[in-house]
Amino acid sequence: MSLPLSIPASIPSQRVDHDVPRHTANFHPCIWGDTFLTYTPDDPVTHALKVQQIEILKEEIRKELKATARNSPKLLNFIDSTQRLGLEYQFEREIKEALEDMYQTYTYIDDYNDNDDLTNASLSFRLLRQEDVFNKFKDKDGYFKESLVADIPGLLALYEAANLMVHGEETLEEALAFSTAHLKTMSSTDSTHLLAAQVIRALNRPIRKLLTRVGARHCMSDCEKDVSHNTQASKIRFQSIADTTQERAK
Repeated sequence: MSLPLSIPASIPSQRVDHDVPRHTANFHPCIWGDTFLTYTPDDPVTHALKVQQIEILKEEIRKELKATARNSPKLLNFIDSTQRLGLEYQFEREIKEALEDMYQTYTYIDDYNDNDDLTNASLSFRLLRQEDVFNKFKDKDGYFKESLVADIPGLLALYEAANLMVHGEETLEEALAFSTAHLKTMSSTDSTHLLAAQVIRALNRPIRKLLTRVGARHCMSDCEKDVSHNTQASKIRFQSIADTTQERAK
């Protein structure tokens, strides 16, 4: 026995009221503007010249790494700038060999017994993870010396080094608290200091937590007048990446 089919009643058509205003989204203007619409890629000759220039600069950087091998502070600073400019992946083998050689032969006390340089000591710790390099910057009561407060580059380097601490490293915990407190005071009271922008960025996000390319862009801005090979190579490489991104997005 078949069941009777139920036929739904016809749905009356709804009249569209064209007078009702339609809501429109209030989108913000694109931050890129018309960059991708007006982008013109480099011609093959210009592109080839940029590639050639990068290769020449890379060779110069390798020479500088070898030339500074006998000068520990200079080598540490050169490696640090190369890493922060986002070029470390180009010189992984050279940097690894230089740091391994330095770690085996480098004696902090011998190189710095006449030079209380907090910046170099902090950089040494960050790159080589040497122990007890900060003890000489403490007073007889075991606290960091108040005289360090005026050394803003040193405090900034100490802050970056202390951010590498692991649980239980009391000296680094003290270093982080000390440097953070004084850097915050400096950033809020002396906004005209040459390192004010770097300090504010570091307090917001230290190197350990910073994306390499973002850090490289900041580093290039900070070293705008620097004509060293690694800075120049980073600028060309960064522009090359930007050109590639624009070309793909077009």
